[in-house]
Amino acid sequence: ERVGDYVHYLIRFENTGNFPAENIVVVDEINPDFFQLETLRPVQASHEFVTRITGNKVEFIFEGINLPFNDATNDGFVLFKIKTVENLQLGDSFSNEAEIYFDFNFPIITNTYVTTIETPLSVTEHTLGATNFNIYPNPANDVIHISNQGGSTIVSVELLNILGQDISVFSEGVSQINVSHLQAGTYFLKIKSAQGVEIFKLIKK
Repeated sequence: ERVGDYVHYLIRFENTGNFPAENIVVVDEINPDFFQLETLRPVQASHEFVTRITGNKVEFIFEGINLPFNDATNDGFVLFKIKTVENLQLGDSFSNEAEIYFDFNFPIITNTYVTTIETPLSVTEHTLGATNFNIYPNPANDVIHISNQGGSTIVSVELLNILGQDISVFSEGVSQINVSHLQAGTYFLKIKSAQGVEIFKLIKK
């Protein structure tokens, strides 16, 4: 990642209990030494939710979600982005983790995700549909093409489903992906290059 860039965090949760979860709260303590809290933006989620920020604590509240416990529909997620502070140095690392509360149970702690500043270049916002790359056609029926608009070398491409789970991973230099086998719906394409990571929303017709 680069100094001042948006960092995207995808937090997934799963009801592995024996009863539906009526309410779920995802809590993330934002470290102000590394992030600009005022830049936090929810991007997408699997269910309706509200965001509450108290101090440096962010809560994504899924009230009345009634998440089932059967394998087919017991998943959910929230995707948000936040900018790093401007005074990070090349090689600095920062981490993030979240707590997930299912009703009145003790929280589940997510894995810790560590990000390292790779280049001290100027600010570029990496959003859904950023400009170093372009994917087309979108919506797509069979094959999507990746157009390199910024001269960046593609390190890897991940195709994710709506829950943020990997469907396919492609190696360096890929320029087109066959999506004809996918069911109609919403997917994400995560493109990693030397300049950072860009996430694109893909609609499969």
